[in-house]
Amino acid sequence: MQSLVTNFSKSFFKPANLRFLSTAAQKFPSLIISANEYIPKGAYAERQAEFLKPDLNAVKKIDDVLKQKKIAVNAHFYMDAELQGIITACQTPNGVFIADSLAMADQCVKQVKSGFKSVAVLGVDFMSANARAILDKEGFSNVPVYKTSTKPIGCSLAEAAEKDVYKSYLLTEKKKAGNSPIVNLIYINTSLPSKAMAQDIIPTISCTSANVLRSVLQIAAQKPDCKICYGPDSYMGNNLEVMLKHLTTQPDSEIKKYHPAHNQKSIAKLLKNFSYFKNGNCIVHHMFGEKVVNNIRENYDDAYITAHFEVPGPMFQLAMEKIQKNSGTVGSTSDILNFIINKAKSTDESFKVVLGTESGMITKLSQMIQKTLKEHGSKNQTIEVIFPVSNDAVTVSNDKKLGIVPGVCGGEGCSTEGGCASCPYMKMNTIDGLLHVVEMLNEGKTEELKEYEVKNKISDNIVDKALKPIFAMRYFQKNKEFPEWAFQS
Repeated sequence: MQSLVTNFSKSFFKPANLRFLSTAAQKFPSLIISANEYIPKGAYAERQAEFLKPDLNAVKKIDDVLKQKKIAVNAHFYMDAELQGIITACQTPNGVFIADSLAMADQCVKQVKSGFKSVAVLGVDFMSANARAILDKEGFSNVPVYKTSTKPIGCSLAEAAEKDVYKSYLLTEKKKAGNSPIVNLIYINTSLPSKAMAQDIIPTISCTSANVLRSVLQIAAQKPDCKICYGPDSYMGNNLEVMLKHLTTQPDSEIKKYHPAHNQKSIAKLLKNFSYFKNGNCIVHHMFGEKVVNNIRENYDDAYITAHFEVPGPMFQLAMEKIQKNSGTVGSTSDILNFIINKAKSTDESFKVVLGTESGMITKLSQMIQKTLKEHGSKNQTIEVIFPVSNDAVTVSNDKKLGIVPGVCGGEGCSTEGGCASCPYMKMNTIDGLLHVVEMLNEGKTEELKEYEVKNKISDNIVDKALKPIFAMRYFQKNKEFPEWAFQS
């Protein structure tokens, strides 16, 4: 992904296209990380840094039960800072796993196979449902899966694929295709029923933010006449279309750096055959709007820029401009993490980096940065991680001792004007919730636990249909091409 995006950016973004505001913007909060300490700048950063050194009593309380009761914890990168700080300090071998959604369900199976008797999944509901369904599919229906809240934990992007408008989009694209072959590329961050529904309408392949561009190019290489529709993330779809339009202006020699089977003519044909769903997005990445980007341009020209592939156009463009200078990346949460760590390993100089995704990544990122600096860095090297939080993402407090606190009235650190990067759904997973589940497990409160247990509401037929797009993606990751069965209903 990185090499493709790097090649793309070098000739697309010209200095004349850059826009700068003349009005000064307030600098963002940040966390300065050295080999031995964290120095927060600003209220929002102080909140994030507060739990990087966790409460050891809470750590021991959870860790003891994980070991005794053989409970595994499986969490997403976007968890609350307090929760992540505590669970990452647990020492139960293989008992805690924090990653993006693609890896979570697979790891649940590995944890159970290694001897764990139950799994607590900390994420949104489609993640815990995926874990339940896949464990059942693997023959572990007797292993309980628990949430840490009895309330529904939604996801704006996943829910976009569950609405009738997405189904209508697929039916319309199928009708427009007529007798021509057609494939639907569906983002991995969707539920199993959504994948199964799509598979019922159009042959469907899953993708991640790290491999979506490669997937589109490979489908077109294998099936030049194939119609390709993508969803449900509208920003990612638009970013893909921008890339493809640019490629049609490039010489064949440049295009072949992206994929050896393509040239100007084939990319033009691919673009004509490409469409994307225009009514879905992640509410967190939606916040990286123009106001936040203008602030970054004014105050952080010397910083590395990272951006999730789901961000809106202005943030996407900014990251792409930086890539041509070897100063940025666009991709998945794991891509962003790896980019920053690799930069830390490759230099002994201090640097700044803008974190263009959910701020929950800071726990794992901070720990990995400190480890890297201890092993590879110079004595005085620091890395400053910048949170692109809107100026509106703080609230004035009536308490004179507090002054301001992170968060607008609608929730901590979030603003419709851009950038808080704190998912309110993910933050429904709390340390109190996890402690409560762990205590009930320890005390054998079977009846009370039923409220937190994830029930299998997905039939085997739906699971089988939903896994086909995922298996097609897995095949592609391993073999660099898609199996023929992926293009069949």
